[in-house]
Amino acid sequence: MTKVIISCKSESTKLCLEEIKEAYKGMTFIRWIDKGIGLVEVEDEFEEVSKIFRESKLTYLNHMFKVDKELDLSENKEEKIRETVEQFSSRLDYSKTFAIQGFIVIGEISRHDTNELIDNELTQKGYAINNRVPNQVISYVAINNKMYIGLSSAVNNLSMWTLGMRRYKKYDDQVSRAEFKLLEGLETFNIKLKNYESALDLGASPGGWSKVLIEGGLKVTAVDPAKVKFKSDNLTQYKMLAEEFLEKNDKSFDIIVNDMKIDVVDSCKIMNSLCSKLNDYGIGIMTFKLPKTKSKGKILDGVREISKKYEIIRIKQLFHNRNEVTVLLEKKEVKKSNIK
Repeated sequence: MTKVIISCKSESTKLCLEEIKEAYKGMTFIRWIDKGIGLVEVEDEFEEVSKIFRESKLTYLNHMFKVDKELDLSENKEEKIRETVEQFSSRLDYSKTFAIQGFIVIGEISRHDTNELIDNELTQKGYAINNRVPNQVISYVAINNKMYIGLSSAVNNLSMWTLGMRRYKKYDDQVSRAEFKLLEGLETFNIKLKNYESALDLGASPGGWSKVLIEGGLKVTAVDPAKVKFKSDNLTQYKMLAEEFLEKNDKSFDIIVNDMKIDVVDSCKIMNSLCSKLNDYGIGIMTFKLPKTKSKGKILDGVREISKKYEIIRIKQLFHNRNEVTVLLEKKEVKKSNIK
């Protein structure tokens, strides 16, 4: 049996365990270490289990890492960490970058000091650290004096960010936190905006998604009765409801995005009505706004409705999602994906 740390959004722990068990029967849940951070055991090799999860395209599981050792750091903590890192060094590949990803739940252990200790031990041996684009990752979670630590590849961890927590730098001209949600979605779904020219943004106000798309080089048509809070030569706004825009629009688009705060099925119906205006090989990105209870049923309702016109490529609860999931779509009649 292999111990593994898993992570998901704190409000989705039950759904996360359900989908893991459905994809892989050989898992035993041990306990939640903290909100959204769990400890499990798997029957097979970590790499094999990771492959199953990646191929299953799970919605709620954001990150995982193999636990190679459980350390009691109540005494001689630096010595124990050094010994563990020394053992890891024989498994590290010099030709690949590594990162240190640590998370402290509670206790006297310092993440900064621990990371610096590991960093010093490995850089002295000639290993190249790259916390932004790592190939290999030393991961740990510590609570009080207990540390779960392991070495695995970023690919097998499902995310190259600590526990799947994708962070973005805030800028002075940031319109809204929703910008991070779209940025994370584009990254997660491997969408290259340079492949597209035009976009329709439904429920655009205050304009975060429009801003991301414009900065990616697209011309954006924004639809919302409320004003978009920035100006651009590549932005055209229609101050009206999406339903009104449907009656007036005669344009087509490469991308249609939808972050409207309305019922899931109603939102999907609007997307379906606009499907004919999505260019071949175009994509749709939308959020399903979910209730605090019975969210699984609401997702199924949305899937049934949106599937009338689109192929669902992926449904994912991102780190920057709250009570919602982000959905990637393609037109049903288009068989070959344009996602590169």
